[in-house]
Amino acid sequence: MSQKQSMDVELGDLLHASSRSALPPAHGSAPPPPRAAAGATSTTTTTTTNRHPPSPPPSAAGYTVHRGAVGAGSFGQVYRATRRADGADVALKRMGYSECEAGGVAAALLRESAVLRLLGGVSGCIELLEVLRDESSPPSGRARRALLVFPFYDFDLATLLRLHASQFEGGHVRSFVHQLASALAYSHSRGVMHRDVKSDNVLVGRDLQLKLADWGQAAIGVGGVAASDGGEAESPPARRSGGATSMWYRAPEILFGSRHYDEKVDVWSMGCVVAELLRTQGRAVSEQRTPGRAVMRGRDVEEQGRIAIGVCGAPAADSPLRALPGCPAPSESGKRRPHAAATVAAQLDVVGVDADAERLLEMCVTLEPCARATAVAVRDSPFCAAAPLLATLPRFR
Repeated sequence: MSQKQSMDVELGDLLHASSRSALPPAHGSAPPPPRAAAGATSTTTTTTTNRHPPSPPPSAAGYTVHRGAVGAGSFGQVYRATRRADGADVALKRMGYSECEAGGVAAALLRESAVLRLLGGVSGCIELLEVLRDESSPPSGRARRALLVFPFYDFDLATLLRLHASQFEGGHVRSFVHQLASALAYSHSRGVMHRDVKSDNVLVGRDLQLKLADWGQAAIGVGGVAASDGGEAESPPARRSGGATSMWYRAPEILFGSRHYDEKVDVWSMGCVVAELLRTQGRAVSEQRTPGRAVMRGRDVEEQGRIAIGVCGAPAADSPLRALPGCPAPSESGKRRPHAAATVAAQLDVVGVDADAERLLEMCVTLEPCARATAVAVRDSPFCAAAPLLATLPRFR
């Protein structure tokens, strides 16, 4: 399938054959067709209630698995392991791939493995080392599991912010924003949007290298492959699922009910992460809201949409957003929340930062998708241009 052809389908329907070769074949049947990810929830680390006893730790030839999961989400658990050949630490993401699995788990496995092979682990995208069968699971039936093997990282950005916010310098913030924008610019140039960008899904190594992880909600076929490079989109965005991005990081067009959106949804989510980073600057951490928390925290989709309008202002009367079923009526949407300044930075409680930082937030956290910046524009912005070399930055203790 050519890249041009692949741009018209969800990633769950892409590269089925190449992803299938990494897994043991189903017994007595062909692998099931992947399902769309409509209604799929985020793979954020969460605590869930299991109706069944916890499954035993995974097992894979050549790896020693540490006891206990280090993370869990809607589509799988993550374990730390050691590769016996060289002693390297890795992360094993256990995911189901049975034909009988409910909730789109098999589709998520195909989607994530396919997109990671497409991106190749470069430009800030997490590297998929290999895909194995979990030898602790039966060879057939509902309980079959696969293991996605990744390099192990000690921190995600949300945890780093919670534990070490006081150690963040301006250089850290600029470097992390530049790295995140570079990862998205690259993935968008390959026709892939992440659809679940948030600080929990940004991994940080001890060398301060950043990796964008958790591509299980990704979609291919962004209308902005050309737009990412400053050109016109070749065709209107394809129909998408509406619940992929975690709600607190979800772009307004999705909150209001659009199913035809493009890679600009990732830029809105990135803007929310940028605001979390910028909140470490400009005043004492003890005076801030809790570091590492999302900056827009609605209780439901409707409130989240109203918060977005409170930050950015209501859409214009002739805005395409007005035609979406979930867009508040003018009488309901109201004006921006009262504040001494009308900047997006001020609305998000980001204070004491320079003009380049304020402009960066305006570029990302913009209600209208057509006015929102591309990841390329963010990467090349004056704010990111001043990012220092990683070797010059202090490490987190």
